[in-house]
Amino acid sequence: LPLIELLHQVNSCFLVDSSVRKILPDSFSRTIPVWCCVMNRIVQRYRAEFRQLDENNQGFDEAEWDTSLYTPASIVSPEEYAEISSLIDSRVELLYSSKAIVNPSWLVSTLNKPLRPMWIVEGQVQSCTNSLQLSSVDDEKYYTMICCNPSNYHEGSSSKNHIHWKNHSGSDETSFG
Repeated sequence: LPLIELLHQVNSCFLVDSSVRKILPDSFSRTIPVWCCVMNRIVQRYRAEFRQLDENNQGFDEAEWDTSLYTPASIVSPEEYAEISSLIDSRVELLYSSKAIVNPSWLVSTLNKPLRPMWIVEGQVQSCTNSLQLSSVDDEKYYTMICCNPSNYHEGSSSKNHIHWKNHSGSDETSFG
């Protein structure tokens, strides 16, 4: 949640990983996108709940609140995107029912724009698996998390370009030692 507070103050942030073993680590291509999507949906849920409690709660246009999952098309296949997407609502429900967000009103007031990941690899903005692409991000509409790998990826330094994501499988090939 401190990252959400930082984004609220500065509108965007860069997350940098200079690995040459993968185009982007799994955390950038899968975890960050899932986290953004889940947080956007939990805020939407809390806003709806608060609106029911306070009929004067104006200013939130649910149709404009982006709850889409965005993943980099160069790494996440359409099939994998569909598999990950099918799990999002259950993750939102799990977060909601766990009461891990101890101050939902703070979250709703702080996250007043949706989170949006985007990716830069070797100086190029990556397209999205779900075909929704932003070549530049509108700071008025989103809090942007720019996942960047400034290194030159070397073909063959990883066993595969497209690693199929499995829930809880620890599929990141990067070794820590």
